[in-house]
Amino acid sequence: MLDELLATIAQSEAEQDRQFITSLARGLAVLYALRFYSHGISHQQITEMTQLPKATVSRILNTLIKMRFLRKHPVTGLYVSDIRLRELGAFALHSDHLVRDAKPLLMAFAEKYEVSVSLAVEESGEMLYLESIRSPARLAVQLTVGSTVPLIDTAIGRVYYCALTEAQRMLLEASHLRPLLAQDYGPKKALLARQMEVYQQYGFCYSVGEFSHDITAIAIPVRNDAAKNGLYALNASVPSSRLDLRQLIEQVAEPLKALGAALEQL
Repeated sequence: MLDELLATIAQSEAEQDRQFITSLARGLAVLYALRFYSHGISHQQITEMTQLPKATVSRILNTLIKMRFLRKHPVTGLYVSDIRLRELGAFALHSDHLVRDAKPLLMAFAEKYEVSVSLAVEESGEMLYLESIRSPARLAVQLTVGSTVPLIDTAIGRVYYCALTEAQRMLLEASHLRPLLAQDYGPKKALLARQMEVYQQYGFCYSVGEFSHDITAIAIPVRNDAAKNGLYALNASVPSSRLDLRQLIEQVAEPLKALGAALEQL
C-alpha cells in the first residue's frame, strides 16, 4: 500500500496536477509508514521507505511533531504516535458498535456507583482510552477519549496484559514493554506476575496510587472479536480519599463484572 501512495505522488508530480498538494501527500506517506513499525520508526527508516530526501523527511517530522501527530520517544529516540494521531484512531474505533453503544451503560454505572469508568485498548505499550465517563468527584488526573496511560502502572493496563494469551503477552513484551521500560523491566515484570495471581483468583486487577497518588482503581477484561487481540479493558476509579481499595472492591467489583458481561453482549 505504501508503494501505491508513493506511485500516486510520483504520477501527480509528473502530470503537474495543480489540484494535488505534494507536501500533504508526503506527510501522509510518512504517517502511513509508521503502521509497519508499531514500536516506533527512525528517521533513516522513513527515508529508506519513502525515498524522500533526508531534509524533506526532517521538515515533515518537525511539522508532525509540532502538530502533535508524532512525538520522539524519550528512551528509544524513535518516532511514535502522539495525541492527534491517537485521537484519529479512537475516532475510527468508535465505528465499532461496542464502543459506540457502551456509552449509556458507562454513564449509568458512573452515576450509580459514583466512580469514573473507562474503556481502553492497548496501543504501542500504553492504554488508549476509547470512552471515559468521569466521576463527579474531583480527580487529580482527568483523562478523555484519546488519552493514554502506562500499561504496567494502571489497573486497566494490568488487566489487559493478564487477560491476553501467553503468545500475545510475549509479543507485547518483546515489541513494546521491554523497549519502553529498559532497566525497570525486571521489577515491573515481577509486579505484573503478582497482578496475574490476583486476576486468576478474583477476575480483576487493581492499582493504588501508582499512576496518580490520588487514584484507586480496579479493572476487568471485556472480550470482543472486533477489538485488537479480541480484548478491551474496563476500569472503575475513585479518589483514594473517598474509598480505599477494600471498599472499592466490596462496592464495585461485582457490578463492574456485570457491566463487562453486558458489554460483551452488545
